[in-house]
Amino acid sequence: MNLRISTLLVVTALAAACSSTASLPDGGEAQFGLLNALAAGETATLSLDGTALALPASGARSTKAIPAGAHRLEARTSTGSLLGALDFTASEGSRSVTVVARSGPDALALLMTADTASVPPLGGSKIRVIHAADGVEPLKAWLRLAGTPMDSGAGFLSPFLRGAGSNPEFPGYAVRPPGSYLVTGTSLATGETLVENAVQLAANEVWSAILTRTTTGGLEFQMVREK
Repeated sequence: MNLRISTLLVVTALAAACSSTASLPDGGEAQFGLLNALAAGETATLSLDGTALALPASGARSTKAIPAGAHRLEARTSTGSLLGALDFTASEGSRSVTVVARSGPDALALLMTADTASVPPLGGSKIRVIHAADGVEPLKAWLRLAGTPMDSGAGFLSPFLRGAGSNPEFPGYAVRPPGSYLVTGTSLATGETLVENAVQLAANEVWSAILTRTTTGGLEFQMVREK
């Protein structure tokens, strides 16, 4: 599969934003995470500073310690041709997470933001939305229990635009009790539902619902479990 990579560097010097239960890395290191928002069966060949970097499974997360300083994340074809690169600087003690997602029928996005090391309250769940799709009109994001109406109480984020914002706390996590939920994107202009996918939230889990393109150009939320 021939892919080009569009890169969006949201945060280059990432400050730590952690919960009281999380500890910061030390010894001149930073934490670097990957969220794989590619559909099952899709993959990308990544390297960090020239060393092969494995993607976690589809819908999963991985985290590793890296030295503080300047780094280069690259994506290449199986034959070694460069598809795209992301240059970033990790400050000591920082936490970052990079989303790998399909942004168009033949394109991938590398979308970096700060990692808050979010931890749900005991027995609860946390979920956020991230927009990685190209060429989408302004949206409103909704989150509701399956079988309940999409009323004002279900509004999640508006406007819902491509990117993860420049504030380390954005987009924020919503805390919800365990259950079956629907994540919906509607046109901000007309209210028409353009994309909707289900997610099952269990106690003490953290999720990201990442808006992506399909290979045919449609929209879908890829659900990635972070914890």
